[in-house]
Amino acid sequence: MRMLIKAVLCLPFLIPTVASAEEPEPFELVRLFGSDFRVSTAKRGLAKLSTERFPTKVTITMQGRLAGPPEAVYWIQPDEGPEYRGTLVIPKKGLDGDAAKAQQDFVARFPKLDPCPPERTAHYDWLPHYLDAPSRNIGWDANVKEIAPGRDGEWIVTVELCPALSSRSFITKIWDYVEETYSFKGDVIRLRSSNAKTPNPKFQFYPVMN
Repeated sequence: MRMLIKAVLCLPFLIPTVASAEEPEPFELVRLFGSDFRVSTAKRGLAKLSTERFPTKVTITMQGRLAGPPEAVYWIQPDEGPEYRGTLVIPKKGLDGDAAKAQQDFVARFPKLDPCPPERTAHYDWLPHYLDAPSRNIGWDANVKEIAPGRDGEWIVTVELCPALSSRSFITKIWDYVEETYSFKGDVIRLRSSNAKTPNPKFQFYPVMN
């Protein structure tokens, strides 16, 4: 009975990491839903999320004080979620005239460019990974907030972007977004400004519960 209690008490200190020849990175243990039995992996950040469908077999190395096999193989359900789809632009409603035509052109051209400045990806370095409920990055959602004429036939477009994620377990909405402003004329689109380097601590949580 005493040995069983000791084993249970050791459970919260288990740290599952994906098997790798590399040394695990320093990380803060994240408890999902407040449970001691579901913890994050050693890696975090949007840049390290897979964009491809997961395999059906995952090998996990267990590091902790609880006696047991050094490795365990877990079988998960086939990943039938969407493929990587790039940037999806959601147009602003209520526009007319030249602004509506310019927005139509931007919505058609921006996804083909599918830009992803490094600062935008780095903005989501806080994003946790959950080994037993993994998520994939399938692109970006871009909401058009403002569009206005610029100089020499250019148009200035401000968009709010957040990563589009796919998961079999989570509501994948993220409230933390990045605002970027672009100028475009014809097929030329240029990034003018971004607030990606400004963190939003109040919105740095995933998954969203409701």
